Amino acid sequence: MDVVVVGAGLMGSQIAVEYALAGHGVHCLARHPGVTQERVGSALGTVLRLGLRDEADTSAAAARITVGSMAAICSATS
Repeated sequence: MDVVVVGAGLMGSQIAVEYALAGHGVHCLARHPGVTQERVGSALGTVLRLGLRDEADTSAAAARITVGSMAAICSATS
């Protein structure tokens, strides 16, 4: 299953990580994609640091997450 997280702020980026760790492809749409990417990286780092998953799992999850701009989507539909 592929998942789209619209509004991938603090909570949305965490949701994206949970789905990616479960094996789903995730696309995040955010106003500030760079910030979302940092939050996703931080969340995956926390998972790794706490020993909840190993490095192979967190790397695979990171590869399943893409981040895009909501502005690009909104302007395309206007």
